[in-house]
Amino acid sequence: MAERLIKLNHKPPQPLNNYRISTAVLASHCALDPAGAAIASLSISWGVSKGDNDLGGYHLVWPRDLVETAGGFLAAGDAMSALSILSFLCEVQLPDGSWPQTLWLDGEAYWGAFNGMNALFPSCSPICCSGKAI
Repeated sequence: MAERLIKLNHKPPQPLNNYRISTAVLASHCALDPAGAAIASLSISWGVSKGDNDLGGYHLVWPRDLVETAGGFLAAGDAMSALSILSFLCEVQLPDGSWPQTLWLDGEAYWGAFNGMNALFPSCSPICCSGKAI
């Protein structure tokens, strides 16, 4: 089996396409339904101290991270995905203009904690707050 593994110092014949890899990672975190929702991470950040039976964490939608995802799509030239994310954020925005710290894909808040970043961030709030439409 060791013969089949690629050596760590092996250089691929062509350079990796970091653009394609990055956009694929962004897209892999997006939900098909509802449109515009994306979880923060497919990985378990805390290794051995957390497992598949633990709810929450980065397997949820984090509005602060979702704005960064929208920016990544916009920078990659995918304005429709960025707009879809902003529309999702408008749908889940609270009446006071903030967002829950974390959400399930259906928009239901997971943690009741207030995160000040979600009141100031996303910076798209002037777009979203005015009538819940972009």
